Amino acid sequence: MMSTSECPVKPPQLISAQSTKVICASCGAWSYRYPTFMGGDEMWDCDKCGNTSCYEREGRPYSSKSRKWDWIVEQFNDVYLNIPYWDWDTIVTDPPMKTLDWTAVEEWFRSQHIYRMFIAAPAIEVETRRNDDGAITNVVTVLSE
Repeated sequence: MMSTSECPVKPPQLISAQSTKVICASCGAWSYRYPTFMGGDEMWDCDKCGNTSCYEREGRPYSSKSRKWDWIVEQFNDVYLNIPYWDWDTIVTDPPMKTLDWTAVEEWFRSQHIYRMFIAAPAIEVETRRNDDGAITNVVTVLSE
C-alpha cells in the first residue's frame, strides 16, 4: 500500500465515527461492529448457526472513550484520503473532511501516477415474495441513485 506521509494534506483530527453492527439474519446473534468509514466484510458467516446472511444496522458511535479508539484513529489516518465523499457524514473531523484541499490531494496522486475515480453504486433492496400460485418473485427497489 502506498504511503500517504508525503501527501501535502495531513489527516484531520478524528473526533467521532459512526459504527455499523453486524447481526445474523437467521438466529439474531450479534457478531461484531466496525467503523462505518472502513466498509463492510463481503464474506461473513455466523459463529453461532453458520448462516451466511446478516443485517447491518447503525451502531453506537466510536469516540475517544472507546476501547479501540487508538486503533480506529490509526486506521482513519491510513485511509482518510480514500474515504469516498458519500461516507464523510459517517465521521466528525476537525477540520471537516469537505474543507480539506482536495485539489492538492488529487494533484499529489497524479504526481504519483495514480488516477482516482469514486463511483457510487445505488442502494437496492430485494424482497422475495411467494405468489398465490406458489411461484417466488423477487421485487427489487432502487433506494438511491
